[in-house]
Amino acid sequence: MDLVKDSSLNFGNIICKCNLVDCIYMTKEYVENMKRNNYQEYICGEYKEGRYAWTLENIQVLDNPIKAKGHLNIWNYEDKCKICDSENNE
Repeated sequence: MDLVKDSSLNFGNIICKCNLVDCIYMTKEYVENMKRNNYQEYICGEYKEGRYAWTLENIQVLDNPIKAKGHLNIWNYEDKCKICDSENNE
């Protein structure tokens, strides 16, 4: 199944901003429930017992991606002006 049709995935760019509102420890039951009830999301992630799932809200795609060197785990992007400018410029 092709989930992504466009091969330009903007690696090395911030493409959106969001609020992290929950972090859920994945139990065997959680993983089975996700596979049974949210299959498309399940196949797009790495749902395994012992990992964590993030619940995101207020996801806003930026009009202009921002070049940034990413990091493993959660990290904050400090130049908030660039994020604001990206939302206002097309």
